[in-house]
Amino acid sequence: MDKPNPLIHRFLISTTSRFTGVFESADICIDQSRNYFILSVEIDESQKTSIRIPNYSPFAEQVCTALSFLFGKRFDSHGRLLSHQSFFVPDLGVHEPTSYYFAAPYSHAPRKDVVLPLELNQFASVAPLFTDCSLPEKFVRLLFAAGRFYLRAGKSWPTSTHTPRTISMTTKRKTSLSGSVLRWRIASG
Repeated sequence: MDKPNPLIHRFLISTTSRFTGVFESADICIDQSRNYFILSVEIDESQKTSIRIPNYSPFAEQVCTALSFLFGKRFDSHGRLLSHQSFFVPDLGVHEPTSYYFAAPYSHAPRKDVVLPLELNQFASVAPLFTDCSLPEKFVRLLFAAGRFYLRAGKSWPTSTHTPRTISMTTKRKTSLSGSVLRWRIASG
């Protein structure tokens, strides 16, 4: 039996939305099987100077973030499947099913603000964020920081219609230099 290519790392990601097609480039491939996707990436470690074996799981999280802000859907990373010629068991208990299947992050409908078909080949528009080293690092870091908030908002939808939660925000002004203080209140009801 042949050993897997040591440069290839595979991750399992998922969404509740229905996508079609695949995305393939020289370094990244996203293939699907219904709501689960295999993210494959080729990483050349020839310049590695450490004996420590890196964990590339944050890369899968970054791809989920990019897919989320591109399509307006919820994406979850379930972990590694293959890395450094070793096989792993992904965590399938990452998210609970929701009864809000009609809501934007879970639906099978494209975003309303950016009409983009739910096809994986559309990932080509954000793939340079991972492959183009000429992009300003500060821009990429800020974009992914904002994207993680967007992804987190999509994941914050309640999982049951029986216990809806509302989040309300009140602002209290202070006269000191610290500006305004935001207080969050979570109410069940």
